[in-house]
Amino acid sequence: MKAVIIGAGMGGLSAAIALKQLGFDVAVYEQVTENKPVGAAISVWSNGVKCLNHLGLEEETAALGGIVETMSYIDGHTGETMCRFSMQPLIDEVGQRPYPIARAELQLMLMNAYGFDDINFGMKMVSVEDGPDAATVQFADGTSVSGDIVIGADGASSTVRRSLGIEFEGFTYPERTINIEVAYDFRRHGYTERNYISDPVEYSNLFHWKGPPDRWRIHFPTNIDDDENELKRPEALQKRLQQFLGIDHEFEICGCNLYTVHQRVAAKFRVGRVVLAGDGAVADGIVREDDQTLDPVLQPGVPALIAFSWVIPGTAYRDGEELTVVLKDAALEHGQMLFSGDYWGTPEPAAHVSVEIEDV
Repeated sequence: MKAVIIGAGMGGLSAAIALKQLGFDVAVYEQVTENKPVGAAISVWSNGVKCLNHLGLEEETAALGGIVETMSYIDGHTGETMCRFSMQPLIDEVGQRPYPIARAELQLMLMNAYGFDDINFGMKMVSVEDGPDAATVQFADGTSVSGDIVIGADGASSTVRRSLGIEFEGFTYPERTINIEVAYDFRRHGYTERNYISDPVEYSNLFHWKGPPDRWRIHFPTNIDDDENELKRPEALQKRLQQFLGIDHEFEICGCNLYTVHQRVAAKFRVGRVVLAGDGAVADGIVREDDQTLDPVLQPGVPALIAFSWVIPGTAYRDGEELTVVLKDAALEHGQMLFSGDYWGTPEPAAHVSVEIEDV
């Protein structure tokens, strides 16, 4: 069988490697003409690392990954640590350490694992059509390719998804987030390897993702009308970091990016022989349909309309079968050992919801 994959990002390449190992004839098409570093670092949590391990990339992934021992939640207004906990119980429970990894390095690892020279660069897709015996992709240069399956892994603005007329339900935040990559050890100021800073104005995330030498990334909010060039001006970046730490220091800034944040889910993930994957299907699962938030925080006594989605083998269920979802409630606790501060714990089954399986 032949699999045509549109997009040589992390989702597309992971699918390509897996299908190749299963004996598929795989062809990967990417619209950019050459591979260039993109983004900063991403968090690959334990399940994601296990997937990479399953692809035979355990040693390579561990070599690229940073080490996170502790996570902190901090009051940005007072500087008080609200909650701090070790990652070790998670690692012990699931049997795998999560890693922060440079996005460009992770993508290059996947490209090499698949076969860098086998990727068809400079191929901009314009449409896809599902057929009874094959799905056919048309490219901007007038060529086409057909496959038994086509996987659209071409990002949040997926041409595959738009060509199929699938709605991308949800919303996009008008404000952007600026990410600054800096060579500086923030632990000397009491921060841990992963920090979430809560503040009504200057909220931020501060992550250590590589080192030695140390590399950290910090996110700051921006205003809707902020000029991109002004935000990225070296003097403006220095000022933001200096204000964050309250010190007069010339930081070694390694790069910066502006991010647009989506909370969207495709109305469906498959049309015939064409499947959506990665950000083309879910850009951020569980989504709250009444206010379109993903992984929502629910409140006691407040009704919410929730939609669940999973990617599962097509043979796991049949039309008409029922799936039971267990909804759990949690108690507010105060930790003195693993946790320092308030947290939600001791989840107990609170309700069961049965849903009928459709469109398998």
